[in-house]
Amino acid sequence: MYIDCLNSTMDRVGVVSFSTTATLRCGLTYNFTEAKSRIDELSAGGWTNIGDGVYKANDEFEVNGREDALWVIILLSDGEANRPQNPEDPGDEEYPRSYALNASREASEMGIRMYTIGFGAEIDVDLLRAMVTNGGKYYYAPSSSDLMDIYRMIAQDLMFAVKCDIIVVELTIMRVR
Repeated sequence: MYIDCLNSTMDRVGVVSFSTTATLRCGLTYNFTEAKSRIDELSAGGWTNIGDGVYKANDEFEVNGREDALWVIILLSDGEANRPQNPEDPGDEEYPRSYALNASREASEMGIRMYTIGFGAEIDVDLLRAMVTNGGKYYYAPSSSDLMDIYRMIAQDLMFAVKCDIIVVELTIMRVR
């Protein structure tokens, strides 16, 4: 789990889950046990509303992010953005993708570094690559066994930052350990 790679005296972590909508499961905290518990509670269900997940993380940074810390989003998705629906045209299949890209643009403007991880076979690689911001990277994990190596690479990338506020934005359709 990525949280195990962090420094509990300097870094804070939060957890956002997304499916049909997004939920802040754990606000930014030094209590890594609490954050890991919130991840363990995630269960399958819903759609893939990537944009809401990123907007929810952006909101948490805006309210509780430390000004002297590097703000980081680690986005894990196993699918293609398919929510929310366009309120003016529910059949508009591009709207969820545009919504996600707008959320990542907002993150970029806020100075947030975003890493994206595509998990499994049914992912929108182009979207996840386009959502990377401010020095982040896109990674592909064919299976859950690849995730820990990816998390270590991200931790190494961040090791020279003195303080980090990191929000893990995770799809609720899977469990990652």
